[in-house]
Amino acid sequence: MRYLIDGHNLVFAMKNSGEQLAGFEVHHAADLLCKALESYLVKRNERAVLYFDGTGPIDKSFYNCLSNVEVLFSGEDYEADDFLVEDIEDDSGPSSLVVVSNDRQVRDAARRSKALIKLSNDFWLDLVEDINRKPPKKKEPEAKRKGIDPCEVDQWLDYFGIDE
Repeated sequence: MRYLIDGHNLVFAMKNSGEQLAGFEVHHAADLLCKALESYLVKRNERAVLYFDGTGPIDKSFYNCLSNVEVLFSGEDYEADDFLVEDIEDDSGPSSLVVVSNDRQVRDAARRSKALIKLSNDFWLDLVEDINRKPPKKKEPEAKRKGIDPCEVDQWLDYFGIDE
């Protein structure tokens, strides 16, 4: 899946959810969002484009170092929603798109293209739950507790040329 995400909607959802992310200490909301999204997408081997209104910070080097997340700023004269709608309509495989936005114009474009639509609040809660989920414990090998089979012991002794 590929995600097209309205950044400001998701920042708003993040701030209003009250959910905390384990292991993230970033001071700016957009930066925290990007790092959390990166973590989520890398685990899933998926990609996203995150759209923000405006020109963004002067130094955008932080955004250039993200894996699986491309961050775009609309500039002064345009809105991020316009670029989102255009990219939805131009996508050659809209059935593999997930569009994350609360804006009607964006969701309508996604609906026309038959892309999957997620509201920003729902997506944020899914992301937080996924990131905070502890990985399943790996089952220890049985030989660790019981020891290796006597036949295997003999093979190793032979291999190293050790007589009992």
